[in-house]
Amino acid sequence: MYCARVTPALGICLLAILFCPIHPAMCYADSGKRPLQPQDLNLLEGLSEVVSVSPDGHSFAFVRYRPHVAGFSTNAHSWREERGDVWVYDGKLATSITNHDATDMSFGSPAWSPNGDALAMTATRGKDTGVAIWDRGKNDVRITWASELQPNSLIWLDDERLIVKCGTFAGISPLAQSSDIASSEWTIARDGHESTASVLESPPRRSKSTIETLVLIDRGKGVIAKIDADGIVWDFETWGLDREHGRLAFWRQMSSGGSAINQAAPKFELLAIDEMGQLIGPFRGVGVSDSSPSPSSSYWSSDGRYLSVLELRRGGTAASWWKAAWLRCTVASGQCIEKTHGVIDGQVDRVIWDSEGRPFFRSGRRSIGNLAVQTPETGWWTFSQDGRVLNLFQELSVVPEHLYIRQDEIIGVAYTRILRINPTTFKSEVVFKVPSDAQAGMRISAFDFDQTGSGAVVSIRHGKDLNGQDHEYLVDLSNRSSREIRMPIRQAKLWAYLPMTHSVVVKAEDRTGTHVWKCSESSKECTIVLETNTFLSEVEEGQVRTIEYSSMSGGALTAVLILPPTYRAGTKYPTIVWVYPGTVFDRDVPTLSINDTNTLNPQLFAAHGYLVLLPSMPRPGISQSGSSSDDPYSDLLNGVMPAVDKAIDMGLADPNRLAVAGHSFGGFGVYGLITQTNRFKAAISISGPADLLSMYGTFDGETRYGSELPDTTSFLVSGQFGMGDRAPWGNVCKYLRNSPIFYIDRVETPLMIVQGDMDYVPIQQGEEFFTALARQGKRAEFVRYWGEGHVLGANAANTTDIWKRIYSWLDEFVKNPGVE
Repeated sequence: MYCARVTPALGICLLAILFCPIHPAMCYADSGKRPLQPQDLNLLEGLSEVVSVSPDGHSFAFVRYRPHVAGFSTNAHSWREERGDVWVYDGKLATSITNHDATDMSFGSPAWSPNGDALAMTATRGKDTGVAIWDRGKNDVRITWASELQPNSLIWLDDERLIVKCGTFAGISPLAQSSDIASSEWTIARDGHESTASVLESPPRRSKSTIETLVLIDRGKGVIAKIDADGIVWDFETWGLDREHGRLAFWRQMSSGGSAINQAAPKFELLAIDEMGQLIGPFRGVGVSDSSPSPSSSYWSSDGRYLSVLELRRGGTAASWWKAAWLRCTVASGQCIEKTHGVIDGQVDRVIWDSEGRPFFRSGRRSIGNLAVQTPETGWWTFSQDGRVLNLFQELSVVPEHLYIRQDEIIGVAYTRILRINPTTFKSEVVFKVPSDAQAGMRISAFDFDQTGSGAVVSIRHGKDLNGQDHEYLVDLSNRSSREIRMPIRQAKLWAYLPMTHSVVVKAEDRTGTHVWKCSESSKECTIVLETNTFLSEVEEGQVRTIEYSSMSGGALTAVLILPPTYRAGTKYPTIVWVYPGTVFDRDVPTLSINDTNTLNPQLFAAHGYLVLLPSMPRPGISQSGSSSDDPYSDLLNGVMPAVDKAIDMGLADPNRLAVAGHSFGGFGVYGLITQTNRFKAAISISGPADLLSMYGTFDGETRYGSELPDTTSFLVSGQFGMGDRAPWGNVCKYLRNSPIFYIDRVETPLMIVQGDMDYVPIQQGEEFFTALARQGKRAEFVRYWGEGHVLGANAANTTDIWKRIYSWLDEFVKNPGVE
């Protein structure tokens, strides 16, 4: 023990050992490592999850995010987007091409031109925004366009032109937008010479200040066209790109009056943009009422004369049935003619096209809340020559999750194998499968092609492996051979595939820092590309484990434990139960590492001497049949309390020192749990809803000062709460019985409520719960952070402040109750 080294006196050492559960810093190991501290989160750098591989397959671009050491972030969800630096790996070195520190700018969303000569990216400097383009040959970055509009998505039409999707409010987030408007209007109000009136109307109108725009940029000429993009369906997966002719097809939602608004039965129209930024359309014969564009729902013919479209229309005798209509649109006439249609059960979530413009689409998934539920009829479908809907894999026991069309064949990626499929007969053969000597439970977790379509990289991983070890294989699809690439460390994950060099780039974010390697199949070696956050090697990390248990309803569940870094077998620890309803730990166990910028990183509980328990919390009412009739409030105890009892029975958790905490939907879980049980000695609810009835009509701080009606109902009606398609006046009882505020007289647990006034869960939710407790004289504390949104940490100082308060609250009631 560390104490034996610094205090030779045996009596003092034994005293320190006895106090380890109370003062864990006394008992860190001989390695000299220290506990994780809240301020460490502000020192972490991050790397983008997605990289952009160059068309030649030799290089890739990524974003490196600088530490949030000090200052205020205007991004409501991730401060990192404002501290981005674009780096390029050229096969030998990774270097910054934007020099963020010197320019005081932030860059993101890198996208290569089709020929790889240029890299476009978004650029931000305060409230100024623009599009930067890096010329690869000249190694020069210049801002090619900047205006009051925010570029937040880029797509190249050809080697010289790109389309930029633009929002409004000078490139700042809704949180910063509201902050700026409030500050400005309060200044005007105090001056007393101008009115500060702000008017909303119903039916809502789109304000000029919120009109979105598509901007066409030429590398040499700059901006060549701006197009009103009001109502465009922004999911790029629904767009059809024709790089050969420099055109782009997209969908726009329209009301009967021509303005884009939210409707129960919206109408969509199909348009396109040509290489000069001129609009084509809207096309006639497509976009009927109560239809919906599906992902990748349009495809250009090779000569650019026709556009094939898959449109989903409500229809059939069941509510979940859709008519999938295959149409062919002629560009010259602007007319779409239906080729055929068929009735399918469930939603279409992916479409691919063959060279003849025939769609292959995945269906049979129903949307329940924000979840996708697979039905027994889930499969891939297409149309036969005589117009029938064909199920491609009805005889297979495992339906491919993804399909890819390469040359004259279809490649399917299933759970443990890759299939080559004949596009005419749909007969399949296995070209790769998880090796027979692999650990049981290994499955394909990532897949990518090379440019020729003859080779691929496959990543396999065990679903319940806490360390998430990946095994990477290079696969030759032509002869069905595969070769494993040796990984540098167990935690390495596939980040990029560089097919021209038969190598992969892997990334590991663990307790020793963030590391990137290039691993070559030919050399059998991995070379380091980038390292950061290496200071974490001096920090102790709590060990992560899983435990198996049964829910109150008898179902088998898995919970996750984080042990204190000073854990000693036989010791019962004060325990934090971290909850989030709907979470079920099975295949994808979270990393739960100290190398995580999340303000509420649960490793910080463990570092303070607590056992952390993350139980599974299934929603039994969400079924394969599509039912969403469950009540989230009544489901809360089902997975939580048996997990607590299991940890107690194992001798890990102290039954007399339990606390519960959660954020967002987890904050709702905390409110609900403490109205149903008094077993917890303390509770912390962060940014949680408490009163579903009032929340339906309350403006949130993030959008209150805008000029549109805020959407505060989506996750109540169709999201996590599953209130169905009814407003409160259509099902008031369900809103009432699922609102913890109406059971608040039962609360006996001391409660800390934490919320930002710019939270999109309205701060009034916390105000209501705190007020009701205060009126009853019950112990509570309401910590409000001005200028903070749903995820705390916009202000770096608030990250350390919230943890200071959390530790103090838990220590008072849980760790050492009654001890000053």
